Amino acid sequence: AGLGFQQALALVAAEGLPPLREEFATASRAVMLGASLEEALQGLVERVPSTELELVVTAVLVQREVGGSLAHLLDVASNTVRSRLRLRQEIRAETSLTRGSAFALAFGLPILVFLFANFATIVSRSEPWSAPMFTDPLGLKALGLIFLLETGGWIWLRRILETLEG
Repeated sequence: AGLGFQQALALVAAEGLPPLREEFATASRAVMLGASLEEALQGLVERVPSTELELVVTAVLVQREVGGSLAHLLDVASNTVRSRLRLRQEIRAETSLTRGSAFALAFGLPILVFLFANFATIVSRSEPWSAPMFTDPLGLKALGLIFLLETGGWIWLRRILETLEG
């Protein structure tokens, strides 16, 4: 309480947690060496790709332009950041079953089919009926297509989940 913004920046640089401590120290040094606070904060946002940090820096820079209570602004910004992080964690928890299902479909199903084919061969005690899949050119093409489709499905599911998780 009672600190100027540059002093608060130096305090975070001295007492914050790594790795952000080093980034805030770089910004604080830049201000001490003559860079404007805006330049130092923009550099911080460029080095630390975080939408939450960008939100706080934008709020601080707007406050410096138009005035108002910095303490109130930072309080609102911190509540917004906490809410966003909490929402991101909830989304991650809600999609965990989907991620597990995607993994099982992409990797578990082919493994089970392969094991079943080998088990059926052992039980029947005859020539492996799955052998043409690995020796015939058409079987190899089918395996290649299966691999491509499984990989494509896995990538597609990952992209959908990444979109949901933000």
